Amino acid sequence: MRGLLKKDWYVIKNLKKILIILVLMIVFLMIGQQGNIEESVSFIMGYATIFSTIMVINVMEIDEKQKSNAFLFTLPVSRKEYVLEKYLFGILMGLAAWLISALSVTAIICIRRADVQWIELLVQGAAMLALLFLMLGFEIPVQLKFGGEKGRIIVIATVMVLCLGVVSIAKMLEKRGIDWMGNLEWFVVQSWSWIAMAAAVAAFFALSVLYSIHLIGKKEY
Repeated sequence: MRGLLKKDWYVIKNLKKILIILVLMIVFLMIGQQGNIEESVSFIMGYATIFSTIMVINVMEIDEKQKSNAFLFTLPVSRKEYVLEKYLFGILMGLAAWLISALSVTAIICIRRADVQWIELLVQGAAMLALLFLMLGFEIPVQLKFGGEKGRIIVIATVMVLCLGVVSIAKMLEKRGIDWMGNLEWFVVQSWSWIAMAAAVAAFFALSVLYSIHLIGKKEY
């Protein structure tokens, strides 16, 4: 497992320009934000989180193009270990991106001496962590099943459709006079809702891991 993590880290180091772009984008987005900072935090942390999960897909695509998997599985590396390492690597990358964006947000708030609701920011940060596990749980099985550029296109297209769907539903509810934001805020402040959401995310992630292990067991290299 440690050897696989080192291998992926060396691959990411070769993509260091992309990582630098990520950091600069976070900084520029925060500096360019005007008005209510809380409204921009979810976008910035979400952007960083999604970007980090795509890096995992890039590593898997490079493995496929270079036919690294065929070589790796001749070593004492099982297919199950390969899958588990990709999830672990994705979590580490996502946590790093989450931490960088959270520190950037905190620094800008302190510099501007902005009056913010820290509880709301913490809630948004927790939501982005949930997004990290959901994205990894979706992206890795798709990449294993379809591979290459096709898998990437499916992931990006699905994310875009979901985002558009959420925005469309929100606008539709607003036109009908339904206070969906108020209902959402009520749901979020309920203690049981956090337990339910955490359980749902954990169940989805566990099923994703099991399905990915099943997929890679059937693939031929």
